[in-house]
Amino acid sequence: MSLALGGAALDQTVAHAAENEAKSESKGASAKNTVYGELGGPGLIYSINYERGIGDFNIRVGVGGAAVNTGGYLAIPVGFNYMGIGGDKHHLELGITGNTFVVFGGGSDAAFILSPIAGYRLQPRDGGFNFRAGLSPYVFGTGGGVTNGGFIPMPYVSFGASF
Repeated sequence: MSLALGGAALDQTVAHAAENEAKSESKGASAKNTVYGELGGPGLIYSINYERGIGDFNIRVGVGGAAVNTGGYLAIPVGFNYMGIGGDKHHLELGITGNTFVVFGGGSDAAFILSPIAGYRLQPRDGGFNFRAGLSPYVFGTGGGVTNGGFIPMPYVSFGASF
């Protein structure tokens, strides 16, 4: 009889745990905002970025740049990422970013460059430390401006916070 009671208690515990897991999965991500600094990637050398989560997607906007002697550049990456592949913390990040570059000094110029994104992302659904690493190559257009057409692999790594 005690064996039967123990089995019934175990069944009830398992059912309760499954119910709680289903409830937590239906809630989705509670941390919808992310701020991070990124080295490499769409911002070229570095950028500061903000993302807003909408379901499994994040919309990104950032700013980066550098100055060297009498010149430099300003980078404005804008894009979106899909993070629906993975668990509560670890995700495959896939996306695309459009980068506007403004080059100044010795004559100004501008370019628009697309950067697909594929990488790893550590981002707990309820917020906290955020880490990203992957590849975001530059796909250059042809024609005038600062680009002459081509493809350059560009790794990235970023650290930040989700809230």
